[in-house]
Amino acid sequence: MDEIKIRALTQEEGGGFLAEYTNLKGCMADGETKFEALEELEKAKESWLLASVEFAMNEKIVYKRVNITFPEKLLNNLDVMLHNLHISRSAFLQQLVAKELKV
Repeated sequence: MDEIKIRALTQEEGGGFLAEYTNLKGCMADGETKFEALEELEKAKESWLLASVEFAMNEKIVYKRVNITFPEKLLNNLDVMLHNLHISRSAFLQQLVAKELKV
């Protein structure tokens, strides 16, 4: 059974809410509302599961949370694109960085 934890983020963390699957290490997402965080978490879960198959993730992976600031208009455009792709911000940025670093 998948257990989900959800908590409010502090203003220093960017505000909103963080949701995570406790049994999928590092599978988390955030959103302005609890509902948005849970929607994003479902997208993150899909990406997490695909990555676990692709990279045969048997070893423990340590994740660190980062806070990135975007211009509001750019973030809104990104969110529209990601919504259409059904992928979370975190998954998108991880894939983009991995591709650029060729890892």
